[in-house]
Amino acid sequence: MLRQSYGMNWRPRKPATGVYNCAGMVWASRRTALTNPQQWRVVLQEDNYRKLSKTERPELGDIVVYAKVGSGEILHVARVCEIRRFEGGGMEHARPIIRAVSKWDAKFGEDIHAVSDVFLNGGEQFDVEYWTDRPSTEGIQ
Repeated sequence: MLRQSYGMNWRPRKPATGVYNCAGMVWASRRTALTNPQQWRVVLQEDNYRKLSKTERPELGDIVVYAKVGSGEILHVARVCEIRRFEGGGMEHARPIIRAVSKWDAKFGEDIHAVSDVFLNGGEQFDVEYWTDRPSTEGIQ
């Protein structure tokens, strides 16, 4: 119904289940719901994730954080599951299309979608952040 309502180009991955939410999918191996978004930044910090710099590109498995504009409150998290890179035809410097797997809450299933193809909290404005547990490669030659 959500896919139909907003005309989003989502691809279903798993059917609806009431066991876990987006944070439970990302950090708890789909075993439970982590229901306090205020604690999600704590998880990022305590599990030694780092925010990607503007020059770094996300990779498969990295975390997508949808943060409320102004406050930085995390509205949703997802995991990068697909990266489509452009080749040839003058597109070498084009931005890749990044797709993520999401679970919107404990009632929905999982969907795969372009990172920017979301509708949060009735149209809430958000910033997209990428986080990883990979070591930084900046400054390494």
